[in-house]
Amino acid sequence: MKMSKLKKKAYQEEAEEFTRIFESAIQKAQAENRKFGLPDVFSKNGEVYFRLPDGKIVYERPKPANSMRLAVERILHLLK
Repeated sequence: MKMSKLKKKAYQEEAEEFTRIFESAIQKAQAENRKFGLPDVFSKNGEVYFRLPDGKIVYERPKPANSMRLAVERILHLLK
């Protein structure tokens, strides 16, 4: 079944809007991670990486200095 050009354009516009929403959410999450001193986690070519708040990228999961304090601060921030 062939899709009309109008439908294709509508689907493309919707996909672009979802992409903008997702990118905005990712940027917000990354900013919150930096604020709380937490690393960003991402994968590339099937490998998992961690971007530390100072921008350094490491392969091993970092251990937070005070994970309990960070967790409590993040929960309190999310409850605001």
